[in-house]
Amino acid sequence: MYGTDIAKAILEENLHSRPVMIYGDPDVDGLFSLLLACQFCDMQKVKYSYYINGKREHGFKLDPTILRGYLVIAVDFDIKQEMMEALIENDVAVVSCDHHDIQDTPIYVKGKGTAAGIVINNQYAFEPEENRYQSGAGITYEAICEMYPEFKSTEREALVGITLLSDARPLENERARRYLKTTYSADAQTGYLGYLVENVTDADYGFGVPRVDRDFVDFTLSPRINSLFRFGKEAEAINFILGRGLKNKSTKTKQADLKLAIKERASYLELKNITIIGVSADAFPDFPNVDIASFIGLVCSDIKGTGKSVLGFVYDNGVIVRASFRGQFDDVHYLTGVQSLGIHADGHSGAFGINDFEPTEQTWVDLDRLIGELNEGHSMTAQIIEASNLSFVLMQRGLQIATENCYVRDMHRIYIRYKGRNAKIMRTTYKKEPMSPEDFAAGVKPDITTKGESWRYVRDSHGNPIPKYIEYVVDGKLVKSFGVTVEEGLILPILEKGHVQLYVRENIT
Repeated sequence: MYGTDIAKAILEENLHSRPVMIYGDPDVDGLFSLLLACQFCDMQKVKYSYYINGKREHGFKLDPTILRGYLVIAVDFDIKQEMMEALIENDVAVVSCDHHDIQDTPIYVKGKGTAAGIVINNQYAFEPEENRYQSGAGITYEAICEMYPEFKSTEREALVGITLLSDARPLENERARRYLKTTYSADAQTGYLGYLVENVTDADYGFGVPRVDRDFVDFTLSPRINSLFRFGKEAEAINFILGRGLKNKSTKTKQADLKLAIKERASYLELKNITIIGVSADAFPDFPNVDIASFIGLVCSDIKGTGKSVLGFVYDNGVIVRASFRGQFDDVHYLTGVQSLGIHADGHSGAFGINDFEPTEQTWVDLDRLIGELNEGHSMTAQIIEASNLSFVLMQRGLQIATENCYVRDMHRIYIRYKGRNAKIMRTTYKKEPMSPEDFAAGVKPDITTKGESWRYVRDSHGNPIPKYIEYVVDGKLVKSFGVTVEEGLILPILEKGHVQLYVRENIT
């Protein structure tokens, strides 16, 4: 990669002569990138400090003047040319490893003495296309290995595989597959991976040996870590990733509750190609001391699954404090299109934040038109198999399909549309909420009473309780759903702990 020779020279000149600070990004990829940089410094027997922005802010937010005389190793966030120049002017040495969109020309600034800064980034226009899939942790790992080959290890490659999944990178290439194979086949009962599994997994009464598989990363590890950041517990997240244990295990559940509350209390503008979500920060008195704006990207990602691009924003006293965009298709470059409208967007091509956002009615019109133009000609990349007998399809190709689905993004997976008549509901649970004093005063009877607490079901506009979990037996096979019916959705075969599992997900057509 461009810049590793320059980066090594900067490190060799400054590692043992300047105080070292490792600067990470507040998400799963950024946290593992920070871990790799810490392990590198440990290998070099160098003392260091570390820092991650609060409120899930991305980018270089520290004042360059307070870092005078430091060597900064920055990982998994972009440093603009102007910021790099300001850092070098203040006698800061910088090595940056990143994978976000970047300017066409390389960023390298040489100052006085040993002050110099280099950005290593796989998104430069001149970097090979086959390496653009890589995560921030992957770029950090590969750059360090290029400079110091002794850093290479199977366990670290397994960590890179985790970040390819958590950061929704384009996985459909042989290089990504090699990393994921290392992750999926790693021993998850010992070493650092065993530590991760033990600390983030609730009591597990299921079958099979724990593995760092797709399900574990998507639904256990990533929500645990990201919920810590969203609730402002950056220090706990860093301590966890550095092997000091996970003390707070309640944030994942609180995050799920808050996400549901945001979706229920938001205002929606449904346009042809995009859904606009507006959220008032003061609409959540039941979630005190929580930065609601930190959750808007999560909500956008969740709603994107309904079939449109999504732009969500949180406003406080009439001012938008945070906005996020999630594109309908992972392989469409929405970022540059949105930027062409004069909107200050920054991040990945299909998932990014928006700064200084002051939309008008015309903004929504222009966005809807733009998204429609960008989506034109996009064809279905998922494969959908129609089956009247689920058991027959699984007997022929079940393991093959479930395995392949672990190595591709949602939009490239293989799904089954069930057309048979042998689907039986075996168990259903419903979404519920605690009874309020107003409910009791109005004579509302609880739907459930357990351990002295009364609950009522959350109901749709027709008064029917909304399912939370449905368990089917379809042609003799267990199929699990978190609210979507077999008739309305698609069945996704996926490997969990080495066994084929079946889930219903929303229809992507």
